[in-house]
Amino acid sequence: MVGSSMIDLISRVPRLPKLGETLVGSSFHLGYGGKGANQAVMAAKLGARVTMENLDTGDTLHYQIVGPDEANLKESRISFQTPIAKALIGKAVGDVVKVQIPKGQIEVEITGVEYS
Repeated sequence: MVGSSMIDLISRVPRLPKLGETLVGSSFHLGYGGKGANQAVMAAKLGARVTMENLDTGDTLHYQIVGPDEANLKESRISFQTPIAKALIGKAVGDVVKVQIPKGQIEVEITGVEYS
């Protein structure tokens, strides 16, 4: 018999880390995983609904991060490939993010993140 087994080393943390941040886990275990499991985690982040405040205008913005085929700006669904989504992925409530939009750069504060 020929095959392989992929094992992930999993540490539980209270939240997603910020870019470059290291968090200390509260527990640790082994689990079957590998590339497919990592893709499943990324897929779970797709569908996230993000609420933010434009710090320049005070406007509240709502977007759902989706795959390219589901994107529809009129319905506030943006592709994970867009500059806005790329700037938001991995961020948390309270983070201030600079986002490049067609009219220039804006600064937003993330006020809510919900996962489907």
